[in-house]
Amino acid sequence: MIRTISHRMLIPQILAAMTGTLCMLIDNLMIGQLLGDCELSAYGFSTPLIIVIASIGLMMANGVQMECSRAIGRGDLYDANSCYSTSIAMSVLVGSVIIIIVFAFCDQFCYILGAGSSGGDAQVFAQTSGYIRGYVPGIIFMFFYCLTGPYLQTMGKRKVLMASVITVIISDLVLNYVFAAVLHMRMFGIGIASSLSCLLAVLLCLRCFFSRDCLFRFSFRGISMEKAAGIIRNGSPIIISQVLYVLRVYCFNIMLFSLAGNDAVAALSVVNSIANLLYCIGLGGGSVMLMLSSLLYNENDKKQLRDFLSDFIRYTLTIATASVLIIELASPYTTSLFFRYGSGTYGMALVGIRLFSAALIPACINALFKNYFQGIGHIQLNYLVSLLESLALNVPLAWFFGRLCGFAGVCIGYLLAQLLALGAISVIVWKKYGKISFSADAYCYLDRDFGLSPDHYKDFVVYNTEDAMAASAGAARFMKEKGIDSRLCFVTALCIEEVCMNTVKYGFSDGSMGHHVEVRVIVSGDQHIVRFRDDCLAFDPTKYLELHNDNDPTSHLGIRTMMALSKEAIYINSLGLNNLTLKL
Repeated sequence: MIRTISHRMLIPQILAAMTGTLCMLIDNLMIGQLLGDCELSAYGFSTPLIIVIASIGLMMANGVQMECSRAIGRGDLYDANSCYSTSIAMSVLVGSVIIIIVFAFCDQFCYILGAGSSGGDAQVFAQTSGYIRGYVPGIIFMFFYCLTGPYLQTMGKRKVLMASVITVIISDLVLNYVFAAVLHMRMFGIGIASSLSCLLAVLLCLRCFFSRDCLFRFSFRGISMEKAAGIIRNGSPIIISQVLYVLRVYCFNIMLFSLAGNDAVAALSVVNSIANLLYCIGLGGGSVMLMLSSLLYNENDKKQLRDFLSDFIRYTLTIATASVLIIELASPYTTSLFFRYGSGTYGMALVGIRLFSAALIPACINALFKNYFQGIGHIQLNYLVSLLESLALNVPLAWFFGRLCGFAGVCIGYLLAQLLALGAISVIVWKKYGKISFSADAYCYLDRDFGLSPDHYKDFVVYNTEDAMAASAGAARFMKEKGIDSRLCFVTALCIEEVCMNTVKYGFSDGSMGHHVEVRVIVSGDQHIVRFRDDCLAFDPTKYLELHNDNDPTSHLGIRTMMALSKEAIYINSLGLNNLTLKL
């Protein structure tokens, strides 16, 4: 079931990761077509500030993915809501502070960014200032939009996430045209278009967050400084990654300018734009990996974690490989969109696109492992791999091969750095595992005593009423073999029969195909737990009796009996799945 969910999550998450890059490409094209070189220069000067602001939103989103998944994995809905409340408060507070500072010192920021340098064009300065003033009011909406991704994925609202992505892209395109070409507001209008496109996407998602079945509820009591620190700490890798990326681009620009002048720098700019779009596959896959690995790790589920890791890497690599093949075949046509065919710049850009796209495959694996390591609590390994692939290996290799082969050598250095970073991951894994092994058990990077021993739990899958009865009887036998008293064996069997039969009867009747219930019976020490997971419509049995309390002790007898026999019942609907845990 987790495998199916992870596959469904991947494409929306990749598209969400592409949103920022696509909007920047749209802005570039629209400014070039509708305005002119002056405005393009202004956009270039303001881009570093926009990237920094966007990185803050991405940091909060990544931190939320980690903190929220941990809470849900533990079955702690209060902590998940604390994460939600705190992240909303952080978005408003941090966004408001940035808006005030940038508006108060907008001209100073333009000078720092280079738009007001000595001898600079006053018109460029004015357009840079205009764009920033139009963009800044929408910062809070942009932060909200970043946060909707992890929360919608957690609630299983993937269609809404897809709709919000499409809304941002289309509205940015349309509003750019309206404000720039129709209303003649130039760069100020382009900035407003970016703000409003995020606002429209957030408004589209609001219905989900105010619906009765929403998993999350905002409360001022839930705002916590400790939770804010956790969000920042767990979101910090994205900031580190962005800083290392900027340093790498800076070093590459210096090297290429010394080797081949402005043409090489221009070629790299185009290569980076296309590569950033491609690498959203790794970013999207990494986001799903972070969310689900954290959830399964906090469920203490070694088997599911191992199976998910190996399957999801294969699935993501299939998409990445297909994308690389398409880009390799289309690279001559893609390059010709930016440079004249046959020119020196065209040749450099073509080589760069081919080599950078080939690097996508190891880069995707690195991104998945970085987020996996973070999801299981080894955030320092995320930092290490980021440092290796972006700077420590990349710059020396690019310099060495650049001296030998020019522009192509710098690109070869990038490809080799990604491969060597992947090799470093393997060395780290093998050192912990104690031997060289390519097994999923080794790359899980878990302590040997992590998770339940296989003889402490029993799994069942229920597709129909016959399976439900078989699971009930099988669970009773399993517990009896573990020396559990006959009363608790009977209670366990009764609860499984009640939950599974009701799910088959009512949950499977929505007309969808392929429904099933996953049942796990756990006997470990004094713990006697039954966990149910299904992909049917949301149904909370712990709240059902409160909503249907008709004072008739014979009504809803099955649910009443199940609740009476359980010491504790915990229900959470996450990732579009019903998760019910009974402690007997």
